Order: sequence, then structure tokens, then C-alpha cells
Amino acid sequence: MPALFKIQSVSDVLVAEQDRTVFSTAHPKHLPLLINPVEVEGEVHEQENATHRQRELRHTVPESTQHYRPLEKCGSGSHASDEPVLHHNRESSVIQLFFDLFFVANLTAFTSAHEINNRHALGTYIQFFFLLWGIWFQVAIFDVRFSNDSVFERLCKALQFGVMTGLAIVGPDFGTPITPDGQGADVAVQALQSMALIFMAMRLILACQYLVVIFWLRRYRKARTVLLIHAGTSFLTAMLFLGVSYAVNSKNVSVVSFAWYAIILFEVLICFGIASRVEFMNFKKTSIVERLGLLTLIILGEGVVGICDSISRVGVDRSFSSDVIGMIICAIMIIYLMWMLYYDQTETEHVGSFLQHIWMICHFPLHLAVLLTVEGISQFSVWRKVVDLMLPFVSSMENYPSNIPRADLTVYFNNTIQALYGRFSGSTVEQPDLGAYFDVFGDPTTSLDQRIAAGYNITYAGIIFVCENFEIELPESNSADEAGPEQKFEEIYDSYIVVFIYFFVAAGLTLIFLALLFVLGRRERVRGDHLLMVVRVLVGLGLSFLALMALPSNPTGDIGSYVNSAWMLPTVAICYALLVLFENLLLHYVRKVVVGREKKLGDYVSVIPGRSRVESDTLCDHTV
Repeated sequence: MPALFKIQSVSDVLVAEQDRTVFSTAHPKHLPLLINPVEVEGEVHEQENATHRQRELRHTVPESTQHYRPLEKCGSGSHASDEPVLHHNRESSVIQLFFDLFFVANLTAFTSAHEINNRHALGTYIQFFFLLWGIWFQVAIFDVRFSNDSVFERLCKALQFGVMTGLAIVGPDFGTPITPDGQGADVAVQALQSMALIFMAMRLILACQYLVVIFWLRRYRKARTVLLIHAGTSFLTAMLFLGVSYAVNSKNVSVVSFAWYAIILFEVLICFGIASRVEFMNFKKTSIVERLGLLTLIILGEGVVGICDSISRVGVDRSFSSDVIGMIICAIMIIYLMWMLYYDQTETEHVGSFLQHIWMICHFPLHLAVLLTVEGISQFSVWRKVVDLMLPFVSSMENYPSNIPRADLTVYFNNTIQALYGRFSGSTVEQPDLGAYFDVFGDPTTSLDQRIAAGYNITYAGIIFVCENFEIELPESNSADEAGPEQKFEEIYDSYIVVFIYFFVAAGLTLIFLALLFVLGRRERVRGDHLLMVVRVLVGLGLSFLALMALPSNPTGDIGSYVNSAWMLPTVAICYALLVLFENLLLHYVRKVVVGREKKLGDYVSVIPGRSRVESDTLCDHTV
């Protein structure tokens, strides 16, 4: 018998247990250098054929020795060629959630530096999120299967934190536009080179972690092979990123970006290919469902932060109209309803099948759609405030008194613009120089068209001043200082249309991907599930098609009135609220029908001659 189980007397047992209790109290967190990821025999609580003696052994062996099984016993005997049984943590650890915060920090840093207000900014945002999510996913799928709290794992996490911090530093320079004359090329190339080295470092860390797992599982031939493939894939992709860092230049920026996307897709295909064929590499009994759910919650929290930031920007003039208050309420409702739509129907069981692997990867487009939706919510909250201030000003500029003398028009327009400036008495934004336009009204030789153009330029200048006070940025490629008020106004309006389009498309796609996740993640479906999925898809398509309203450059008529109205956020909030209400009513109806059938079937079975009540209950369970 091993020395561990040699017990001399009851007093020895009590003393040993007392020493262990004192040690646990004095040293509540003792970290080993490495931890064997293989489940210790006798520790698997789920085995149905465990005997009473095995249960006693599980309670007798101290917990502190469970991870210190001698290495020569790992995989020894007749099980040396079989797949190992890994020790999985059923819940995400604190350090894993800490890593998720670095993910959000990168996202926040990039979003603050790149306001999504044109097509280039939108494309850059999607590309950066793809790269960032790819890093998070590779780290997450290792953590949920092999990570344990040890000195080595904490050291690896510290290195990963450093890598993510470096990405937060250079990430905002990603996607810097390159002008035809070459401006911005140096910044863009340097950002790509730095990011390639960062991606290389992350893959090398993962390769080292897989090599340590191989060390523990080296006696399992099949496990050793697939883990070598994982480690080799991480090392290969690291070398590819290193090569890209030397190959990038101002002429192949787009080609390099697509090469990165191909590398990340290659990693994902290798991971899911192995997980689908090798049992111990799949995601059963892991915390991947919780990990993805927590990341979804963190992304929704990022939307809450964006809304709070928008509220602080909206209150710069210390006044809130009913439209702005309504938009803020709708913004909070949308995020809350998205949380309900995701978490109310999420399976808590662990995933493992091929369809559920697709469920995992479908979280990428869902997270992207959620982020674009909440970004649109934040921007619309600010836009509503801008429109509320602009409408009275524009009305005063257009509907000036007809009987006012021409010489007094300069005074009238100057008073109007000064009244607008007075709404921002503490503003640090420089007031535009409008003297040249005011001179047009004082010059008797100017034509009517010149005076009309001067009036529009004064109006545009006032609108631009309001936008700048609310920190609405112009597209970087077109915001030259020499651009006139009319050109800047057109750029601002184009930005508004871009936000309108991607907001409704993202809000609709959020529902469509939630429907897809609902179908893929359900192990057993009940009546009404297919109807629920179809309704989600139809509502999502309807919201996405609303973006077609803004496709013309200058919307007119009823469509144009909607685009410029305050109904964007209420429309999405109402659709989401009705969908949540419909789903709960549908589930209540289905539950009522099932309970009624159980009751009728139970009454019928209970009167069958020769059947006991237990047999009747069993028949009811299997029949329903």
C-alpha cells in the first residue's frame, strides 16, 4: 500500500488533519510550479459505476495532493495509448475574466480613436475586431481545456497581459488612411509591423503552453500527436506573422491585412477539426459556454459605457429635451432587451458537437453586430441633441422677417448666430469667422444668389459649430482645413447616413444571429421553438431593410422625414420589446399545453388495470 495511506493510529490521523487545517488557514493559496491537467483516478465524480469504497478514497485523499500525482503514473498501464481524461474547471477563473478586461480595453481604445462615421472607419473597425476576437478565441479555447492555476500559467497570463497592452498602444494606428500623395503611409506600415510582432508573441506563448501540456501527456500517443499539431500550428502562424512584419510596405497594406485574416481562419479550422474528431480535445464539460456568455455581457457593458459617455456629451449645454430623454430611455431598453434575448434562451449545458462548434464561432458576428448596434445607439443619442439645437437655428435663418431692410440683415443674422453661440458659453471650440459672409448682405452690388449662398454658409457654419461642441468628428480623409462650410456640412450629413445604415443593419443581424444561436445551441427542442426562430429572423430582416431608406444621398418625402426624425431608437426598442413579449407568451402557451397533456395522459394511465402508479408516472414521462 502506498505510504500516503499508511495510518498508524487514530491520533496520527487527527494530528495530520489538524496540521493540514492550520496550513490551509495560514496559506490559503499555495501555487505549484506546474499542474497535471489529467484527471486523477478516483476524482471523477460523474462515474456512475463508482463503488462506495472509491467514494471513501476520494474523501480520504487530501485535496492538496490531487494535482501532485507522480509523473510516472500518468498514462501508465493499459491506458497508455488511450485518450486522457482532463481535469476541467466548470467555471471561468478570475484570471481568465481579467484577460477579458484587456480585450475590452483594446476595444475601447480603438473605438475612442476611430469614430465610426464613414465607410473606411466602419471597415477598419470590423477588421480590427476580427483580429482582436481571433486572439481572444485562441487564448480562451486553451484556457477552458487545459489551464490550471499554477506559477507557470500565471506567468503566461502576465505575458499575455503585456501583449494585449502593446496591442492597445499600437491598435489605434491600425487602418490609418494613406492619401494618394503618400501621407499616413509611415504610420500605417509601422502599425502593421508592430501588430504582426504582437500577434507572433501571442502565438509563441500559446505554443509554449501546449508544449507543457504535451509534457504531461507524453505517454498518451494520440494526445501527444494532436497536441503537437496544435503547438506546431501556433508556432507556424507565429513565423508567418514574423514574415509579414518584414514584408509589409505602403503598397501591400491591404494584401497583408487579408493574409492575417487567412492565418486566423486557418487556426480556427485546425482547432475545430481536431475538436470534432478527438474526444478529449472537445469542449464538453468545459466552461466555454460561460466564457462566451461573459464576453457577451462585457460587450453589452461596453455599450452601457458608450451610452453614459454620450449622455455626458449631450449635457454639455445643461439642457435635455423630451426627444433626448426618450432616446436615452430607448438606448437603455435596447441593451437590456438584447441581454434578455441572449441569456433567456442560452443553454447551460456544455457544448461538444459539430453544430455547437458552429454555435461557438457564430458568437463573432453576434458580438460584432451588438457592438455596431450599441455604437449606433451612442451616436444617435448625440445626433438627436444636435438636431434639437439646429432646428430652431435653421428655422430662424430661413424664415427671417420679410419686411426687414436689407441693411439690417447683417445685424439679424449676426444676432441669430450669436444666440446659438450663447448656448455654449463655456465652450473651448473656436467660433468661425463669418465676416466675409456678413459683408455680402451689406454690399449693395451683390446679387440675390450670392446673398442666398452667404445665408446658407452662415447656417452651415452654425451647424458645424454645434457638432464640434458635441465632439462629432468629421471623416479624417475629408476634413481639410480649407474646406468650406457647405462641404463640411455635406460630410457631416454623409456621416449621419452611414451611422443610420449600419445601425439598422446591425440591429437586424443581431436578431438573426440570436435566432441561429438559439437553433444551434438547443439540445432538445419543444413545440414553438421553430416559430420563435422564424419570428426572430423576420423581425431582424425587417429592421435591416429599414437601412434602405437612407441609400439615396438626399432622402426626400416621408422616407426622408423618418431618417431625420427621432424614431430610430424607438423603432428598434419597440421591435425588441414586442419580440420578448411574444416569446414569453409563446413559451407560456406551450408550457400550458404540455402540462394539460400530461394531466390528461396521467389520468388515463392511472386507470389502466394491472399498472402501478410508478409505472403510470414513467409512461407519462416517456410519452410526453
